[in-house]
Amino acid sequence: MLKNNKGMGIVEALVAIFIISVALLATLEASRQAVVMSISTRNYNTATYLAQQVLEELKKNDGIAAFGDFDSTTRIESPQIINGVEYTISQGDPVNLGEGTIIVLVTVSWTEGTHTRSPQFTAYYYME
Repeated sequence: MLKNNKGMGIVEALVAIFIISVALLATLEASRQAVVMSISTRNYNTATYLAQQVLEELKKNDGIAAFGDFDSTTRIESPQIINGVEYTISQGDPVNLGEGTIIVLVTVSWTEGTHTRSPQFTAYYYME
């Protein structure tokens, strides 16, 4: 049996502090990732809302009249700044698939950190 245990308490304390600090760092990193994902989700939901506004504006104009003299511009101001994020909205020319079906593509772009996000939203309009 060892009679000289003078340094063991300090070593045990250092090991315990190390383990607690690693666990704390892991918890902080998980919290940071949760905040980043929350912001990313908020931005995507805002982009979805803006695209829906553009597509609803076209639908509100009652069919063919909305697409007759289409000039690739929207009635929604672009860019828009919402929650400190600048969103750019672009609307592609409608594509007539025949038999009264028209496709419209709307792209909403914004920057998150060093990455640019640009989801595209497609709507199909059926004319009689």
